[in-house]
Amino acid sequence: MGSRESTEKPKAGEDSGNKVYKTAIIGGLLAGAVLVGCGIAALVAVISSGSGLDDEDEVHEDKKTMKAPGRDYRIYRDDFEEDPATYFRNLRNLRKWNPEQGL
Repeated sequence: MGSRESTEKPKAGEDSGNKVYKTAIIGGLLAGAVLVGCGIAALVAVISSGSGLDDEDEVHEDKKTMKAPGRDYRIYRDDFEEDPATYFRNLRNLRKWNPEQGL
């Protein structure tokens, strides 16, 4: 044995590899708990904020809506009728660059 080596035998269950493994498990569990907590906090923030619409996007009872062409949601009719070419151009570009989103 060299002068730097320990002469003591490791006790059962207390080798350095086992300690590292336990520390990694505990660290992973703590990190997971933090992520779950952040996710819950974000969910609560979204739910408590209401509909998520900005002041300029507020739903107006007098504005007519229509099913968005090529999509599965509704849009304001007057916004679409104001410039339908731009709507379809944007829809084509969306489908071109992200086929899953353009459905």
